[in-house]
Amino acid sequence: ADVLLAAKIPVALQGFWLMRGRLSEARDLLRQAQDLPGIQESDQARANILYTAAAMAVSQGDAAEAQSLLETCLALHRKLDDAKGVANTLSTLSLAYLASGRADAAMAAEQEAIELFRQQGHKVGEAIGLQHQGHILIFQGQMAGARRQVKQALDLAQSMKNREIESECEWLMAEVARAEGDVWSALAHQQRALQISRLVGDRSGEAKALAGLGRHSLEQGDTEAAREQLGQALRAFKSYEMRPELIGSVEDHALLAQALGSADMAVRLLAAAQVAREQVGLVVSPIRQAQTQARQRDLRQQLGEAAFTQAWVEGSAWSLQSAASTAGSLALITA
Repeated sequence: ADVLLAAKIPVALQGFWLMRGRLSEARDLLRQAQDLPGIQESDQARANILYTAAAMAVSQGDAAEAQSLLETCLALHRKLDDAKGVANTLSTLSLAYLASGRADAAMAAEQEAIELFRQQGHKVGEAIGLQHQGHILIFQGQMAGARRQVKQALDLAQSMKNREIESECEWLMAEVARAEGDVWSALAHQQRALQISRLVGDRSGEAKALAGLGRHSLEQGDTEAAREQLGQALRAFKSYEMRPELIGSVEDHALLAQALGSADMAVRLLAAAQVAREQVGLVVSPIRQAQTQARQRDLRQQLGEAAFTQAWVEGSAWSLQSAASTAGSLALITA
């Protein structure tokens, strides 16, 4: 029939795939669509397919592939003089840059995107762009700036009654509050993020909020609640193929293992997470890197050099899926 439907339908399904965690299904169909002659002959159709494929790649943590797809997509949109397409592509490209640690490039891309969105009166795009700037500023450790940008995005989302953006903003506000040591404000924001995500059926947002609540429970010494919340989040991240979040969840479970008295398992999980992140080129913020190094020093002191090294070597050999399965077994450990 109409070959261009192979571009139009996946683009229309982008939100469904992202919210429902069906990323591999999406990427497989998009790869097939890219190869169709009719798509290759149309710059607009090809750009749309590349953009949607890149959005899925970003969500699965394939930052290098996402950057490549988006940079080609951006060139096509600029050639077509498609301001909306340029803005959307730049905004998503900012996340791909951030995932590989290129915070300055991410901020430059997002700033250009926001200016284009404002010129077009595209409020949803503007809100998402401000939200992305919040991610970037958190990465850079600029919490006051992050709160300001996310609050603007939250106000826009609420004025438009866009609950998906509102939920992500609440999650980001929780991250800012937690970084500043305001654990109870962080808890309130995570609870709102969870409530909104469940209301709109955003499974990925629900999983992220549960992970945040699990970290709060763990920090408050409630290991039973932490096991339940972190376990639910881990299973969701694994099921929805959210690789960056799954790696983070394995690290969360390393802290849970340590709290449950299993320091050697904590070391193995941290090692597996580090290897998994390096394999796909994902970079954490300097603040988070410092926190991870501090945990490693603590565990090294607790176990001793020889035992720590042995556990680290063993964990480094685990696949991410093996590490996630081992983390999931923490429910069987008695505190």
